Amino acid sequence: MSPDEQPTIPTARPNSSHPSSSGMWQAPEVAELQAMLPQYEIIEILGRGGMGAVYKARQKSLKRLVAIKILPLGAVDDEMQFIERFQNEAQTMAAMNHPSIVSVYDFGETPDGLLYFIMEYVDGTDVQKMIRASGKLSGDYALAITAHVCDALHYAHSRGVIHRDIKPANILIDQEGHVKVADFGLAKMHDPSQTSGLTRTNMAMGTPDYIAPEVLSPGTPVDHRADIYAVGVMLYQMLTGEVPRGMFKLPSKKGIDSDPRFDAIIGKAMETDREERYQSAMDVRRALDVILTTPQPKDDGTGAVPVQEPPSRPAKPVAQGPRQPGQPSTGSRSVAARPVGAPVNRVSAKKPASPWLTIGGIVAVIAIAAVIMSGMRGKSPAAANATAQAASQPPSQSSSAKGRTIDLLTLVEVKRDALLGEWSRTASTVSVARPTGASVLQLPYQPPEEYDFEMEFTPDDAGANVNQYLSAAGHSFAWKLNAHSRTPPLYGLDLLDGKFCSQFDEAAVRTSTAIEPGRRYRSTVEVRRDGLRALLDGKELLKWTGDFKRLSMEAIMRLRDDQHLGIGSWNRAVTFHKIEVREVTGTGKIEGSPAVATTEALFDGRTFTGWKTTNDTAPEASWRVEAGALLSSTKSVLRTIEELGDCELDFEWRVGPGGNGGVFYHMVGDPLAAPEMQLCDPAFSGSTPSGGLFAVVQPQSDASKPLGEWNTARLVISGTRREHWINGQKVCAYDVADASFLATLGASKFAGKPQFGAGSRGALALQNNGGEVAYRNLRLRRR
Repeated sequence: MSPDEQPTIPTARPNSSHPSSSGMWQAPEVAELQAMLPQYEIIEILGRGGMGAVYKARQKSLKRLVAIKILPLGAVDDEMQFIERFQNEAQTMAAMNHPSIVSVYDFGETPDGLLYFIMEYVDGTDVQKMIRASGKLSGDYALAITAHVCDALHYAHSRGVIHRDIKPANILIDQEGHVKVADFGLAKMHDPSQTSGLTRTNMAMGTPDYIAPEVLSPGTPVDHRADIYAVGVMLYQMLTGEVPRGMFKLPSKKGIDSDPRFDAIIGKAMETDREERYQSAMDVRRALDVILTTPQPKDDGTGAVPVQEPPSRPAKPVAQGPRQPGQPSTGSRSVAARPVGAPVNRVSAKKPASPWLTIGGIVAVIAIAAVIMSGMRGKSPAAANATAQAASQPPSQSSSAKGRTIDLLTLVEVKRDALLGEWSRTASTVSVARPTGASVLQLPYQPPEEYDFEMEFTPDDAGANVNQYLSAAGHSFAWKLNAHSRTPPLYGLDLLDGKFCSQFDEAAVRTSTAIEPGRRYRSTVEVRRDGLRALLDGKELLKWTGDFKRLSMEAIMRLRDDQHLGIGSWNRAVTFHKIEVREVTGTGKIEGSPAVATTEALFDGRTFTGWKTTNDTAPEASWRVEAGALLSSTKSVLRTIEELGDCELDFEWRVGPGGNGGVFYHMVGDPLAAPEMQLCDPAFSGSTPSGGLFAVVQPQSDASKPLGEWNTARLVISGTRREHWINGQKVCAYDVADASFLATLGASKFAGKPQFGAGSRGALALQNNGGEVAYRNLRLRRR
C-alpha cells in the first residue's frame, strides 16, 4: 500500500445510511447521488474512502464543472456538534480566496444524511500520481511544488485555518500548471481549547505517515505546525520516492543527486518537538529561496556542507523575466533572479544554483508537469509511466549562461516570413494548414553561437513531422519530431553526413510515444559550441556532440540562408503557441517589429475618441496628436473611457530627455493607486527602470532603446498574472495574488492603498510625469 493509499484516519465506526455487508460505510453510486442532488449532473466518481467520496459533476445552473465531496454523517458520535462544526468550517473554507487553494462554492446535507461540499473541479493530476509514475521528482520540481504549498498554507494559517492532511495526493496540478492544495475537509479553525475539528473526541485526523507526533498525543492542542511537519514528509517523498519511516537516511545520503540543503529543511520541518520546527510556512518558503537563489556549497573534503539560513525577514524582491528549463541567467546581477513574488535572500553574490527557476519559473516547472501528465489520459499504465518520466528529469541548467529571452512569435509577419505552406497568425499564435509535403517559415532572427530554441505547439491533425530549423557554425539543420511517421516514432536530426538520421543511432532516437493531435507540446533544442541537446516536455530525447558541418537538411526545407531559425512541418497542420529563443553566449540579431494582427485599435491615430483625462479637463489641454501618435509635454494622465479586464496591449512608446511616462492598468479612481508599467529616460527612472512595475518589481534589465527612438512594448493581464515586454523581451512578470508579492507590496509606498492591483477591471491609462512622452499604434487584444 502506497502512503497515499492509506486511509485518512480514523476509519469511522459504521453508522450510516449506506453500510456495506461488512458494516463499513459505502459511497453512493452515481445514480443514487444524482437522485439526492438533482441540481447537479453527476458524471463519475473520482475517488472514495472510509471518510467520504469525491464525484465529478456539472452544476446545471451555471454550466460549470464542479467536484462534490460527501462525508458520511455516521462517522461521528455527536452528530449535532459535527453538523454545526461542518457548517462553520464550510463557511470558513468558502471565504478563503487564494490561487493555490481549491475553492469551495457551497455545502449542504442530502435527505439521506450525507454532508457535502461543492468545490472547484481541477482538471489535471496530483503529485502522488507523478511520484508513482516516475519514481521520484527532481529537486527543482520538488522545490517549486513545495513553494506553492507553503504559500497556500501561509495564507490559510494567517486566517487561523489548519489543513491537517497535507500529502502528495492532496496537491493537485491543473492543465495550465497551477498548483492547488485540496481537501480541506479535515481542516479546523485554530482554537487551543479544542483538540479536534471534524473528528470524534481524541481521534487523530490525517494520513498516518504524514501525522505530526503531537497529533497522536491525547489532549494536546493541534496547531499549524502539524502542517509544517507534513510538508517535510512530502518534500522527502518527492525527492526520494519514499516516505521517511523509522531511522531514515536524508536524501543526500541515499546515493541520489540531491542538494544537501534539502536535508536541513526536511530535518527541521520534521522535528519531533514542534518548538524546534519552522514556526511558519513562510519560514519554510524562505529556506527554499536560499536554495533557489544561491549556489550549492561545495564539500570541503570533510563531507560537511554548510547550511545557509534565510534572513528572518525577506529582502525587497526584484523581478526577473521568466525562464523555461535550460534558460540562462541574466548577465546583470543588479537585479537578481527570484521565484514568483518571492523574496531575494542575498546570502551570496554568486549566480543561483538553479538559475532557470526564477520569476515565472515556478509556474513554468509546474506547467511542464501539467503538460506531461495531461498526455497520460487514455493511455495504458505502461505508456503513462513512460510519458510521466519527464516529471523526474531535471531541466538543463546553464549556470554560467548570460543572455536575454526573445519572443520570436511576436516578430512573425506571415507575408514576409512564410516560404512554404499556407500560414496564418493571430495575436497569440502562428498556424499552418496541412501541407502536401513541407511547410517552412523563416523567423526574423539570427541566433548567437550558443542558444536555446524553444517552441510550444499543438498538432491540429494526424500526420508526419513537426520541425525546428536551426543554425550553428554557419550551417542550417533540422530537428524533426515524429519523423516520417515511423513506427516506433522517430525523433532526430534530419541529415547527418548527407544521410537520413534514421540510419544513425547518434542522430536519432525511437520512443514509444508519437506526437498526437490536439495535445500541446514543448520542444527545446539547446545549441552549444560542441553539440546540442533536444528535449520534449522537459525530457531529454537526444544528446549529440560533433562538428555541425556534418548536419544539414533536405533542400525543400532550406531557409533563405544558413543564419536564421525557422519552424515548419511535413504533411501536418500545426498551431504554434510559443516561439522563443534564450541567448546563452553572444547576442543574436532581431529583425522586424512585433506583429499586431487581429487586434483592435485603442487609438484611432487622429482623435481622442474613447479617451479622457483623469481630472476631466479637455485632453487637448495637455495632449496632442501628431503623425498618428499621442504626445504630451505636460504632466497629465490620459485614460480610456472603457474599463477593461484581462487583455493584451501592444504599443510603441518614446521619451525625450527627462521623459517619464508609463501605462497604468485596472485604474479605478485615483491613478496613483493603480499599477504602472514604467517607461522613462534611464537618467530619470528613480527606483524603477523602464519595464518594471513602478516602485514594486524591478525589470530583468532595461531593454529600452536610446532616447528619441521608438520602442515596442506589450502589457499582458491574465487572471492574477502580469507580464511586461520591451522590444521583444519579457523583462518583468509577477502574480498579484502571490503571498510574497503581497508582502512586498505591503512594504512599498503603496502600503496605504489597499485598492492597488486588487481589482479585476479598470481603465488603461497613459502617463506623462515629466518631459516629453509619446505613444502610438496602441492595439488591444481582449482575453
